[in-house]
Amino acid sequence: MGECVFYLMLPTDEVSAYRTLVIKTKLGIDHTPPNKLKDWLKFLDLLPEINLLQIPRHILLPDVISTDQYGFCDSLEKAFGAVIYIFSEFIDGEVKTNLVCSESRVCPIKALTILHLKLSAVFLLTSLVSRMIPIFKVLFNRIHMWSDSEVVLAWIRTLPERLKTFVSNRVKVISSLCLDYDWRFIPSSTNPSDIISSGTSDADLLMSSL
Repeated sequence: MGECVFYLMLPTDEVSAYRTLVIKTKLGIDHTPPNKLKDWLKFLDLLPEINLLQIPRHILLPDVISTDQYGFCDSLEKAFGAVIYIFSEFIDGEVKTNLVCSESRVCPIKALTILHLKLSAVFLLTSLVSRMIPIFKVLFNRIHMWSDSEVVLAWIRTLPERLKTFVSNRVKVISSLCLDYDWRFIPSSTNPSDIISSGTSDADLLMSSL
């Protein structure tokens, strides 16, 4: 694949978050969630700016001598997500790191603990990576996976039968797909997937280096 430009579409997390709020408050379709009309109108006003966002993505260009895949995930109370980058080293010594894809989910209506949400983010990253690797059809030199939860990282290194059901079921899948990859801890302050879980405005996203 050569150079391409990815145009971001409708930020569905924001829309889904409002939909979740409507469900939680049990309001009818014609009713406005309390104290949210102003936020919704602001969101609609800023929405056209998303059309200005372009993300150049080089993937598997010629003269590459080494290719690594980096995966990051994060979760907070509203949403969780995962993102994948490709790190490429070229014959002339140049290196590039580019965003390849990302995926996000709005947190379920049924409240989960923050650790269970962090585990859900790792589960999402595992699913995303397992779907992306066959598409690239390339032998990656290394595949690194990062989470900002040391507890969750300990879980995925634990035998599933020693864990409670919610955790055990997800760890079984994670172990079967991605346990052999290089799982590492990353502080929230330097985690690029934090922008998914924390949320951001269109204007701030345009200025982001991530």
